[in-house]
Amino acid sequence: MFNLVHFFIKSHLLMFRTALWAILLALCVGIVYGASKPPHVIQLDPITKVIELPVEKLTTKTVTEYVRVEDRAAVNRMLKDNDKLKSAVEQLTLSLAEATSRGSGPVIVTTPTNTTPPTIVEVPQALTFKDWRLDFQSDGKTANYVLSQKFSLLNTVGRDKNNTPINIVRLFEIGEGGERLSIPVTETTTVAVMPEQSHFYRKLRLQGGMGVLPAWENTTTQITTTTGVTKYNVAFAFAISWLHRGTTTAAEHTRYTYLTPSLTFTEQEYTIGVTPITFNLGTVKRSPVTDIWIGPYLGLSLRQNSTKKFGIIFVTTF
Repeated sequence: MFNLVHFFIKSHLLMFRTALWAILLALCVGIVYGASKPPHVIQLDPITKVIELPVEKLTTKTVTEYVRVEDRAAVNRMLKDNDKLKSAVEQLTLSLAEATSRGSGPVIVTTPTNTTPPTIVEVPQALTFKDWRLDFQSDGKTANYVLSQKFSLLNTVGRDKNNTPINIVRLFEIGEGGERLSIPVTETTTVAVMPEQSHFYRKLRLQGGMGVLPAWENTTTQITTTTGVTKYNVAFAFAISWLHRGTTTAAEHTRYTYLTPSLTFTEQEYTIGVTPITFNLGTVKRSPVTDIWIGPYLGLSLRQNSTKKFGIIFVTTF
């Protein structure tokens, strides 16, 4: 049993070494070309904006720079209230609205009870105005008022075909008889975590990298074993992915590709084939890369009478 294991390791040692170097190279490329995922800002219309942050939940630290200075205190209080309830905040919506209210009505004037000569102009001792919004009182020297308004805020959250969160806000003032008086919304900003719902989508992407392919002829890389000569090619690889599955159409949010047409080539041979499935190493939690793909390769040699080829390819998106 030990001899069998030793023979297997020895006969495949070069392929293992090559695969290890390919993985290390892929990790280095991923780190160089940006391991961090930047915020995704989407301007849906002139007054509606969505900001997606690559975090698991929203905190005071992650949202502070995306809200107005005037709103930060209220946002902080709201997030702290969620912390008390052990609620992981996934979406925060801020809406600004403005309205101008005007009202008029008879003013009740109360004059002194004592009689005065008609040549003297009396200053009213009390002024009163009251409607369903405003209660105004004055004694002739000091004015006091109470403005009372009730509002109704309607908010719907959905997603479009690209899985982008769509937040629609409608603000109303509640009238004297309970009717809803629409108030124009001048701005809506939604801060949300990256969506988690995976879905299939079609999009052409050109990818390139390297492949590790066993071969039996016309190569210079080989290992001599008791059963013969086992040879391996380290080839350049190109692929055109078209069927994907991920949370958004961005490459860094896509986990799998399927049935990807691929080709490999070295100085000695060319192959054409398909990669049934590739996996994005960047979707692994805490991965230092964002766009490095690995998958099995099945193909045919174009120089060796359609000899069947198989192996592993490592690619990144151009």
